[in-house]
Amino acid sequence: MGSRVGGASREAAFVRRRRWRWAWGGGLAAGLVFAASWMAPESGPPAPLPAVLADEPDVYMEAPIITRFDAAGAIRYRLAAAEIRQFHTDGLTTLDAPVLHLEGSAEAAPWRVAGATGELRRTPQGAGADEELSLREAVELRRGHPGGPGFFKLQTSQLHVYPQRQYARTERPVIIETASGRMTAAAFEGELERGWLKLKATPSQRVQIVVFPDRIGRRPAA
Repeated sequence: MGSRVGGASREAAFVRRRRWRWAWGGGLAAGLVFAASWMAPESGPPAPLPAVLADEPDVYMEAPIITRFDAAGAIRYRLAAAEIRQFHTDGLTTLDAPVLHLEGSAEAAPWRVAGATGELRRTPQGAGADEELSLREAVELRRGHPGGPGFFKLQTSQLHVYPQRQYARTERPVIIETASGRMTAAAFEGELERGWLKLKATPSQRVQIVVFPDRIGRRPAA
């Protein structure tokens, strides 16, 4: 599994662990530092920092694009954000305006997930090791375009996405729009690559499905 980080020409990275402050005009050097710190963090405890720097991130980047590849060298997903802050002590990466693109088969359109803010954490190591991206505020999960085949749009206030497995879940209410109808539910989970989706109900909120008969079987406009 490989990864690559790119970004805008004004990306910056600040690494407090070594008490250095670097500013690069290009994205290549910043990307290498971020990838190295994320994929292979330093061993041993970091040196203590002055109290004034205690809440500062170990790595800060503007407008990065992180690309993750599978074992065959194909793109698995891309993650972009307006800003990224990484904290080694907590194993936490925070993101402003994150946008995640999940690549699937050649026949299916990719999934796009976006939110106002996000947090990226590693899940426990082992056979099921993955990253967990938690998106909050105005979250949208989308595939395709309105009126097109396979169109799907989910809106919610929080969504947890596991990019490697292409699995998503939330315990918050969801509103879903498809090419043929509209659905609401109390919670949601789905295996996105397989197209398997599950809607959940609670005693106070049932799953509701509204089908638009005029859209069923309708071909998209040329």
